[in-house]
Amino acid sequence: MDKQAIYDDIRQQIVDERLQPGAWLVERDLCNTYGVSRTPIREVLWQLTVEGLLVREANRGYTVRKLGLEQIFELYQAREAIEGMAARLACRKGNDAFRDNLRSIKEELTKIDVEGDVYQAILLGRKLHQAINETAGNTIMAEINQKLQNLT
Repeated sequence: MDKQAIYDDIRQQIVDERLQPGAWLVERDLCNTYGVSRTPIREVLWQLTVEGLLVREANRGYTVRKLGLEQIFELYQAREAIEGMAARLACRKGNDAFRDNLRSIKEELTKIDVEGDVYQAILLGRKLHQAINETAGNTIMAEINQKLQNLT
């Protein structure tokens, strides 16, 4: 397995909360799981730390980041500002294909039991935000929004 695939897998486990906040990531265990040496694992862990998904504790290792209540409020305030601007830009730039895509996502949302299938609801929410960000056409805003979504 290559480094990018390992990064993608661990990142997705964090985002999906299969790796819970506060969970320790042990290099040796990750090496065994992915069948690679420590170097690519260390590089992946460092990248996830830079992105704010992990916290490195000196001489101890890495844990999945825990957010305090104040940090959660701040993240959602930042998301509100960025997502609002993205929606305004998307409304100005949107075409029939964009509107059809939004209708399709809305239909998918109405067909699922949001409380019973939270994971599917989250995926559809991400799909909605991705469509809006792509149509807004601001790559910097989209990258920031993606990072904020990963943390919330």
